[in-house]
Amino acid sequence: MSEEKLLNGIDNLLQEHFLNLTEKLLQSMHLKFLHTEIQDSNIINVKGSIELGVISYKYAIYMIRNTSEVNDSIVTRFREGMDPHTDKGLIITTGKFTRKAKQLAKQKGKIPIDLVDGTILNKKITENAIQIE
Repeated sequence: MSEEKLLNGIDNLLQEHFLNLTEKLLQSMHLKFLHTEIQDSNIINVKGSIELGVISYKYAIYMIRNTSEVNDSIVTRFREGMDPHTDKGLIITTGKFTRKAKQLAKQKGKIPIDLVDGTILNKKITENAIQIE
């Protein structure tokens, strides 16, 4: 399936299927969920953790669809909503990130945020053979 077709398919999923896809994707990344919240029909907010041997990290995750670009205001809102004990953030989108959003995600002195755009998302879904319902 082409990248464009896959990403359009995600953008058009029913909300419950979008939630299922998000959970499958995060499980493939070995993340455990502590809390999942549907923020609106296009954003899922997840609090989770990953364990690497005896070390664990707390993650805050946004899964965003139906947006061509994620801008700096979305990154700022996401970071402001993080629990102060969060070690790392992750924003996944079917679209792209603006240059300013990328800069803000790596801002020194702040919780670092990893960014996964539509191209990387497509690779992860394909590599892990995740089915789009």
